[in-house]
Amino acid sequence: MNTTETLCHSIALTVQTGMGYRLRCSSVSTTMVSRPSLDVLCWETRKFRVEWVFTQWVTCMGTAPQCIITDQCQCMYGAIRKTLPNTRHRWCIWHIMKKFSQKLGGYRRYREFYVDIRDIVFNSRTEESFEGKCFEFIEEYNLHDSTWLSGL
Repeated sequence: MNTTETLCHSIALTVQTGMGYRLRCSSVSTTMVSRPSLDVLCWETRKFRVEWVFTQWVTCMGTAPQCIITDQCQCMYGAIRKTLPNTRHRWCIWHIMKKFSQKLGGYRRYREFYVDIRDIVFNSRTEESFEGKCFEFIEEYNLHDSTWLSGL
């Protein structure tokens, strides 16, 4: 898992958390990268810095992680594909659920479908069940035009 916070002095703090063979989480590494504001940096520069962090992590650990969970940052997505090609990359459900009101809050039936999507996300027992319920959800609430939702 990878969590990044930007501190008040424009320093990115990234904490990588790993899970051992006994299924216990522990902090694996911490990275601090000094940088100007993200608004100032171009996309390629941000991606390069994230790639550098992942490359250094693999060098220090001797192996790439099996799985990495991030928010939906495009810089991380590109850097993971390039530097960690055999690592499974998944998006954090907390970040996705947090964005629902921002991305879909303008829909007339938002409150109603938010309850339904939470039920689908947290109570589906199999991948097939989840995908089937998601398809029904999009049909029922006519959310075909949501590029954000279809991109998930």
